[in-house]
Amino acid sequence: MPLERPIRRELLSHGWAIGTSGWRQAVAQEHAQLALAPEYERKQLREIKEARWRGELDRMLHERGLSLTESVKKAPPTGWKIEVAAELRRRVGAPYQWMAEILKINRPASLRMQVHRCLLQVSA
Repeated sequence: MPLERPIRRELLSHGWAIGTSGWRQAVAQEHAQLALAPEYERKQLREIKEARWRGELDRMLHERGLSLTESVKKAPPTGWKIEVAAELRRRVGAPYQWMAEILKINRPASLRMQVHRCLLQVSA
C-alpha cells in the first residue's frame, strides 16, 4: 500500500478564487487598499488584542481582590505581579512588554525570566 502524501493546505489557498469576475475584482480591490494602508489593519488588530488582554487582566485582578492602582509605583515585581503576569501569559499570550508597562515593572526581560520560572513551578 503506497504512503499517501499529506495535502499541503497552504498550496490550496493561493492564486485562485471561485466566484464571478465581479466578485474577484472586488476582492482584489479590497486587498489592494489594505496593501496600501497595512498599518490600519495592524492598528485595529492591536487594539482588539489589547482589549482582550486588558479584559482578562481586569478579571484576574478582580478575582484576587487587587487593582492596578496597587502597582502604580515602579518597583521590582512583587509576587502577585509575577503570578498575574504568568497566568495572563498562559491564558491569552499577552506580550511581556505590554504586561511590564501595565503592571509598572521596569524591566520586561526580568519579567520574562520570572514568569518563565513561575510557569515551570506550576507545571511541575
